[in-house]
Amino acid sequence: MRLKATLIMLVLLFVGLPLLIVYLIPTDSPEPYVFKARLTEKLGETLQGKLRYFLAEEIEGNAPAATFVVTIDTAFTRRSCRLELEESQRVWMQGSVMTPDVYYGEQYLFFGYPQLYIRQVKTGALWPDQVTGLRILYLSPWYVFSYPLMEEFSPGYYLLMIAQSVLIVAMVVYCVKRRPSGRRLALVLLSYGIIVMLTTIPMLSDLY
Repeated sequence: MRLKATLIMLVLLFVGLPLLIVYLIPTDSPEPYVFKARLTEKLGETLQGKLRYFLAEEIEGNAPAATFVVTIDTAFTRRSCRLELEESQRVWMQGSVMTPDVYYGEQYLFFGYPQLYIRQVKTGALWPDQVTGLRILYLSPWYVFSYPLMEEFSPGYYLLMIAQSVLIVAMVVYCVKRRPSGRRLALVLLSYGIIVMLTTIPMLSDLY
């Protein structure tokens, strides 16, 4: 009975831990403005719609003014390529104020309003960064097998690869010696998955 309760607890932890982690790690740290806005007017776009400009009004959150211009870059604004943004639409956004110096002038087109370069757009319960974080955490127990296929590594990835490889070896050695089956095997696998999730958390800060 105790083994069954432990197994249920680990399942809940495996499912709930990533959700808790992505909520605790702020996604707004790189950008000073996080707000919900209503797109009041489409001001224009560049050729092929790569850059789109909207006049917007703040509904809630932290915007630089009550009315401002948002710049959506379909190549870099996360989730924007999957959205058909329209006038009167209400969305959460995250971004920073553009200046002619930082953005080389040619992108800064609408003077008279603060103009923000939008990093990501949220239309559901989670930011795109958080969705990516969930995917990485849930798949982290299997990521170690994809490392040989990656072309570039940072020192952090090397350390992560070594740590997770050691965990896999330890799990295999334990299973060979003890030969767990049924609930005990599930317990070992879930414990491995949770530990790997915890070792993967430092990767998320690179995303955000």
